[in-house]
Amino acid sequence: MGHEVKISVLMNCYNSENFIFDSINSLILQTYKDWELVVWDDASTDNTLNIVKAIKDNRIRIFENKKHKGLGPSRLSAQKVLRGDYISILDSDDLYENNKLEKQIKILDNNFNVSLVASWYTLINHKNKVLKKIKYKNDLISLNEKIYGDNIFAHSTIMYRKSNAINSGWYSNRLEYAQDYDLTLKLIQNSSFAISNEYLVKIRDSSQSMTRNKSLKELIVKEHFKILNFAKDNYDLNRAQSKVNTKFLKIVKLKLLLLDYKKEASSKKILEIISFILTNLNLIFYILKYIFKKLIN
Repeated sequence: MGHEVKISVLMNCYNSENFIFDSINSLILQTYKDWELVVWDDASTDNTLNIVKAIKDNRIRIFENKKHKGLGPSRLSAQKVLRGDYISILDSDDLYENNKLEKQIKILDNNFNVSLVASWYTLINHKNKVLKKIKYKNDLISLNEKIYGDNIFAHSTIMYRKSNAINSGWYSNRLEYAQDYDLTLKLIQNSSFAISNEYLVKIRDSSQSMTRNKSLKELIVKEHFKILNFAKDNYDLNRAQSKVNTKFLKIVKLKLLLLDYKKEASSKKILEIISFILTNLNLIFYILKYIFKKLIN
């Protein structure tokens, strides 16, 4: 590909042989055609690379780690080779609806104050069965509060301006898993975000998904806590944003205490959990919800 492209689609992958062909095919079927796909493989041990290399499309650029490094370092390497003005994310088990790129490019082209656009999405399982549809209320003020408590945007739904990402520091080298959430918060500090009020992506919720890997659960919670603390200390939050941030800091702290107890149970840790709950009685509803989910799963 000798010409510059409008949009780079980034796909990090590791042992993704079950879904990666369908994911890439959903990109090939886009109504918008002037894209490049950067596939960054993290030393897969299955058939992932052979599947990708068998797809004959000169818009696809393939890069490989010689050794397995993890998602965080792989993203940092991949961002250096992205050539588009806009960056769209496609996780290797997710699927684009065929107008995803066209719809979001139009929003960024027509709204120069917007650095990031996300969309509604459909949650599917490993057999492509629809589990639920995630739809955001058309209330950017409310969403701009909720984002300081949790990562409300699935990463494959977003498209962002590369120039804004570069200016904000892009993907963090301090994080392994939650770089996407960190980047979202950095992008919206000096600009706006927008929502495509359509279901433009199918997000895979499967046992093979990185987010469902039990060994990563503690890392995910720790990085969530780290990002919320950073937001509290470094961003100019209004009262509503600060309230959401404080609430979720307490919830994530409780999650960490419970995970720590699960690793190594002791009476001291039980007392620590009880003490934390008694000083944060507003978390009772969350605790009951957490227990109920454990009982039915």
